[in-house]
Amino acid sequence: MANVVKQVPFSEVATRWIAAGGKDTRGILEAFEDVVERWSEENVTASQVAEFRYIGGIPTEKWAVITGGTYRIGDSVGDAQAFEWQPNWSLITVRDPENGQRVILDGNNRAERLELGRRAGSVHGETKIAVITGELVQPIRFMRKAIAPLWHL
Repeated sequence: MANVVKQVPFSEVATRWIAAGGKDTRGILEAFEDVVERWSEENVTASQVAEFRYIGGIPTEKWAVITGGTYRIGDSVGDAQAFEWQPNWSLITVRDPENGQRVILDGNNRAERLELGRRAGSVHGETKIAVITGELVQPIRFMRKAIAPLWHL
């Protein structure tokens, strides 16, 4: 069965961002409003999320440390824990224009818990995960900004 991809207006992306709860990081999303050509939503499997990257900051922060500097979800180290993915949750990402990989803008903690839960066996690898992805207008390098480490792997 083919994966269905649907386009999503920015206003819906913002609504989903806010509905996800957690920290109020809308400033990150709003910084991408004018540089994303289109937003689309699709379902991927929990196993596929392992290939996504955490949004990065400085090399000493959590995501660099738990992945050994790769920022790849699947490289996260930590105790595998029981976890249940909620069907109304989603991950919001942008696609790295240099290598096509998805970088998480919203959902780092959910992705970490999803991966550790998958390893613990409480999340099946085929569990469907809603992902909204922004396609950048052009290959933009975000030098010295939050996602700079991900453009230089």
